[in-house]
Amino acid sequence: MYQHRFLRIASILLVLLAALYSSHTRPAAAQSDITYTADSGFRPANDGFGFENYSNDVAYQNLTPAEVRVLFGDQVCASLNGNTCILTPPGQEWMEKVNKDMGGGHCDGMAALSSLFYVQKEHVADYGGSKSFDLKIADNEKLQREIARWWATQATAPANQQDVKGTPNDVLARYIKDTNAKTESYTVGIYQPDGSQGHSITPYAVEDKGNGISWLMVYDNNYPGKEQHIEIDQNANAWKYTTTTNPSEPESEYKGDATTQTLTLTPDSARLGSQQCPFCEAQAAKTNGLALAAVRYNQIWVAGSGTPGSYLNVLITDEAGHKLGHVNGKFINEIPNASYVVPKSGNLYDDSIEPFYNVPTGIKFTVALDGATLKQAETAEIAMIGPGYDLGVEDIKMQPGDHDELSFSPDGTQFNYKPSGSEAPNLVIGVQQPAADYLFEIKGFEVDAGASVQVNLALDKGTLSVGTKNATNPAQYALVVNRIDQKTDETFSHDGIDLAADETAYIEFGKWDGKGDLPIGIDAKNDGTIEVTTPETNQQK
Repeated sequence: MYQHRFLRIASILLVLLAALYSSHTRPAAAQSDITYTADSGFRPANDGFGFENYSNDVAYQNLTPAEVRVLFGDQVCASLNGNTCILTPPGQEWMEKVNKDMGGGHCDGMAALSSLFYVQKEHVADYGGSKSFDLKIADNEKLQREIARWWATQATAPANQQDVKGTPNDVLARYIKDTNAKTESYTVGIYQPDGSQGHSITPYAVEDKGNGISWLMVYDNNYPGKEQHIEIDQNANAWKYTTTTNPSEPESEYKGDATTQTLTLTPDSARLGSQQCPFCEAQAAKTNGLALAAVRYNQIWVAGSGTPGSYLNVLITDEAGHKLGHVNGKFINEIPNASYVVPKSGNLYDDSIEPFYNVPTGIKFTVALDGATLKQAETAEIAMIGPGYDLGVEDIKMQPGDHDELSFSPDGTQFNYKPSGSEAPNLVIGVQQPAADYLFEIKGFEVDAGASVQVNLALDKGTLSVGTKNATNPAQYALVVNRIDQKTDETFSHDGIDLAADETAYIEFGKWDGKGDLPIGIDAKNDGTIEVTTPETNQQK
C-alpha cells in the first residue's frame, strides 16, 4: 500500500515539475492570464522570421524578371523563350527602381510574406522549412526573391490603393472586427507625423490594458521572435510605437493622432489579386498576360546616393501651377488625381529615399530637384515610367544649393533637362512597341551651365533626336541602342560621338539593320533640317 502511495506521489511530482518547466519555456504570448480582444493566433517566435530585416548592403537577390512576370503576366516580356523573360525597357527600368528603393530595408516584404505564410496563401515548405521562424535567408535565393516580390506590391495597384486609413480608433476597430470574423489579414504601416519614415510590421492580436489603452500586438521584423506592441490611447485617439526602420539605425519613436492618419492597414487580399502593370502599353492588356489593364499614370522615381542626413527636395508642377512634392518641408498634393507613395522601407530624411509619385497621363509637368537641404554633394537620378515608355537622367551631380529642372511630355516622347552647373549625365529612353522594343542610352552627354539638353523620340519617323540649347561648348557622348523582339536581342554601341554646340543629332534607329552601321543625321541650325548624315560604325563585339 505504501509503495502504491509513493508511486502516486511521485507521479504527481513529475506532473508538477513538467508543468513548471513548460511555464518557463513557452512563449509569453501563450500564457493563459492574457485575454485578447482579438487574436489571429500568429506568434512572432513561431510565425515570424528568425532573421532580421535587411538592406541592399547584404548581397541578397531582389526582383528578377521572373517575379515581375508573376506580378503582371507575359505582357512584361519583350522576348519570352520558355521561362526566360527579357523585360521590356520600361519594365527593366521599373524593376531597377523598385529594387533600389529596397535599400532602406525589406520590411514590407517580410511583413506581408510572414502573414501570407500564416494564412496559408503561401507555404513555408516551398522555401525549405517547417515553420517561418526556422527559415534561413542566407543562400536561400528563392525566399529572397519572394520577399522582394511582396515588397514590390507597394508600387502596384490595387495593393497600394486599398489601405485602411483613418483615426487610430478607426484602424483598431477595423482590425478587431476583421480578425474576429476571420475575413481578412493585414500588415500595419506606421509613419512619422509628417508622413515620412515608412515601416511595415505584422499585427496579430489586441490586448485591452484598461483605462482606454489597447495594445496592438505586432511582429516587427527588426526584432525576430520578440513580442512588440503599438499602444493606442482610445481616449486621446492617439498611438505610439518605438522601433527602427532598419536594425542598423538607432531607435526612434513613432506616434500619431486622429489628424495625422499615419497608422494604416494593408489587406493581404489586395496584394494577392491581379496587379495593374504601371509600365505596360495599352495594347498589352489584350495579350495572354495575367494583369489588368495598365493604370494611366506616369510614375516619377527619384533616388539619391543615400548619405545619412542629406536629402533632395522634389517638387512636381503641372502647367496650371498645381504642385506635388516638398514645399517648405511638407508634402503637398494639388494636382488633380495625382498621388504619392512613401515606401515602407527606410528613413526618408536620413538616406534620401524619396516617395514615388503618380501623375495622370495627359498632363505636361516639370520636376525640380532642389539641393537647398543637401549637406554635401550627392549623385541623383530621376525617371518617368509610363504605359509603354520610360525616360530618365542618371548620374546627376548635385551640389548643396543646386536647382535642376526637367520637363516631360505627357506621352513619354520628349523631355528637357536643365542643370544648375556643367553636367555629363546619362540619358535613358525606353519604348515598348508591337514589332520591337528599343532601349537608348546616351552616356556622359556634356551640358554647359545655363544650357539644356532636349530629347525627342519620333516613333513614326524612326528617329531619336538629342541636342543642346544655349550651349557654348561642344558635347561628346557614347551611344548604346538595344533592339529586342521575340527572336533577337541586338545591340549597337559607339563611344566618343561629337556634337557641336547648339546642334541636334538625329539617331535614325528605324534604318538600322540590327548589326551594322547606324546613321546619325546632324541638324546644325536646330531648325529641323538635317544638313549631313554620317554612318557610325557598330563597336559592339
